Amino acid sequence: YAKALVKLQDDVPPFDSDVAKEFLKNELGIAKFNRLKVEDNWEKPIASASIGQVYKATLVLNDDDEQDEEGLVLTGSGE
Repeated sequence: YAKALVKLQDDVPPFDSDVAKEFLKNELGIAKFNRLKVEDNWEKPIASASIGQVYKATLVLNDDDEQDEEGLVLTGSGE
Protein backbone atom coordinates (compact mmCIF):
# COMPACT_ATOMS: atom_id res chain seq x y z
CA TYR A 1 0.00 0.00 0.00
CA ALA A 2 2.81 2.40 0.81
CA LYS A 3 4.27 2.13 -2.68
CA ALA A 4 0.87 2.84 -4.22
CA LEU A 5 0.41 5.93 -2.04
CA VAL A 6 3.85 7.26 -2.95
CA LYS A 7 3.01 6.92 -6.63
CA LEU A 8 -0.22 8.85 -6.13
CA GLN A 9 1.70 11.70 -4.52
CA ASP A 10 4.75 11.84 -6.78
CA ASP A 11 3.70 10.54 -10.17
CA VAL A 12 1.05 13.03 -11.23
CA PRO A 13 0.79 15.27 -14.27
CA PRO A 14 1.15 19.01 -13.69
CA PHE A 15 -2.03 20.92 -12.99
CA ASP A 16 -3.01 24.11 -14.80
CA SER A 17 -0.52 26.93 -14.21
CA ASP A 18 -3.41 29.37 -13.70
CA VAL A 19 -4.23 27.46 -10.49
CA ALA A 20 -0.60 27.83 -9.38
CA LYS A 21 -0.64 31.57 -10.13
CA GLU A 22 -3.85 32.15 -8.17
CA PHE A 23 -2.46 30.22 -5.21
CA LEU A 24 0.67 32.38 -5.16
CA LYS A 25 -1.28 35.62 -5.58
CA ASN A 26 -3.31 34.70 -2.50
CA GLU A 27 -0.27 33.61 -0.47
CA LEU A 28 2.18 36.36 -1.43
CA GLY A 29 -0.13 39.23 -2.22
CA ILE A 30 -0.33 40.87 -5.62
CA ALA A 31 2.66 43.21 -5.08
CA LYS A 32 5.15 40.39 -4.42
CA PHE A 33 3.54 38.13 -7.01
CA ASN A 34 4.07 40.80 -9.67
CA ARG A 35 7.81 40.86 -8.84
CA LEU A 36 8.22 37.14 -9.65
CA LYS A 37 9.92 36.24 -12.92
CA VAL A 38 9.17 32.57 -13.51
CA GLU A 39 11.31 30.52 -15.89
CA ASP A 40 9.46 29.34 -19.02
CA ASN A 41 6.69 31.86 -18.31
CA TRP A 42 4.77 29.41 -16.07
CA GLU A 43 4.44 26.90 -18.89
CA LYS A 44 6.59 24.15 -17.41
CA PRO A 45 6.99 23.37 -13.70
CA ILE A 46 10.25 21.61 -12.83
CA ALA A 47 8.35 19.20 -10.57
CA SER A 48 4.78 18.36 -9.69
CA ALA A 49 3.03 16.26 -7.09
CA SER A 50 -0.47 15.93 -5.71
CA ILE A 51 0.12 18.70 -3.16
CA GLY A 52 1.75 21.28 -5.44
CA GLN A 53 4.21 22.22 -8.18
CA VAL A 54 7.68 23.72 -8.24
CA TYR A 55 8.82 26.48 -10.58
CA LYS A 56 12.23 28.11 -10.97
CA ALA A 57 11.81 31.81 -10.32
CA THR A 58 13.54 35.09 -9.58
CA LEU A 59 12.14 37.60 -7.11
CA VAL A 60 12.93 41.07 -8.42
CA LEU A 61 13.80 43.20 -5.39
CA ASN A 62 14.53 46.39 -7.32
CA ASP A 63 15.69 47.60 -10.75
CA ASP A 64 19.26 46.40 -10.07
CA ASP A 65 19.60 42.76 -11.21
CA GLU A 66 22.42 42.21 -8.71
CA GLN A 67 19.93 42.35 -5.83
CA ASP A 68 17.47 39.82 -7.23
CA GLU A 69 16.94 36.51 -5.44
CA GLU A 70 16.79 33.33 -7.50
CA GLY A 71 15.22 30.17 -6.16
CA LEU A 72 12.34 27.78 -6.33
CA VAL A 73 8.66 28.54 -5.82
CA LEU A 74 6.36 25.84 -4.46
CA THR A 75 2.70 26.35 -5.21
CA GLY A 76 -0.21 24.54 -3.65
CA SER A 77 -2.64 22.60 -5.74
CA GLY A 78 -5.52 24.75 -4.60
CA GLU A 79 -7.34 21.74 -3.23
